[in-house]
Amino acid sequence: MSDKKLTLIQKSTEELQEFIEAQQKVLMQLNKKLQKLESENIQLKIQLDRTPQVTTDKKNIFTTSDEESIAREQLYLLHQVSMTRELSYEECKKVDTYTKLLLAINSKEKGNDDAAKKEDTADLLKIVEQKDGNGK
Repeated sequence: MSDKKLTLIQKSTEELQEFIEAQQKVLMQLNKKLQKLESENIQLKIQLDRTPQVTTDKKNIFTTSDEESIAREQLYLLHQVSMTRELSYEECKKVDTYTKLLLAINSKEKGNDDAAKKEDTADLLKIVEQKDGNGK
C-alpha cells in the first residue's frame, strides 16, 4: 500500500476513534441523567403514596352557577381596568349588566326566604305543626 492510502486510513481510524469516544461520553452522561431521574421518580411516588388522599363531594365543588362565576370574574376584570383608567361607555354598560345579573341571582337564591318572611309567624307554625302531625 502507498503512504497516502495508509495516512488516509490512519486519519479515518483516528476520526472514528474520536467519534466513538464522544459517543461513549454522551451515553455515560445520558445514563447518569436517567439514573437520577429514575431515583427522583421513585422518591416522588413514595411522597405521593404517603400524602393523604383528599376526597371531595363533586356536587359541592362549585357552589355558584356558571353565570354567577362569569359575572363575578368580568366585574373583577373591569374593576382592575378602572384602577388604571376611566371606563368607556360600553364597559360601564357591562358593569351595569353584570351587577344586575348578580343581583337577580342573589334574589333568586333568597326567594324562598322572602316567601317565608311574608307569612305570619302563627301561620308558619301551623304549617309546621300540620306537617309534623301528618309525618308521625
